[in-house]
Amino acid sequence: MLVEDVVTTGGSTIRALEALREEGHEVCGVLAVCDRLAGGGQAIQAATGAPYLALATIDEVYPERPDR
Repeated sequence: MLVEDVVTTGGSTIRALEALREEGHEVCGVLAVCDRLAGGGQAIQAATGAPYLALATIDEVYPERPDR
């Protein structure tokens, strides 16, 4: 299981997952503490085929953020 603190675009998570697989490890999924809802979750699943789950989203953590 690969655990991430925050997922935005998913790029660093995908690179980390690929590096783990190159070293011979099997990754059963990706768990993010917070998904910033910028497409990272979908990108991780599409690029790696690994199941993805976020414990919270930015909307849940910061619903009144100024960029909304």
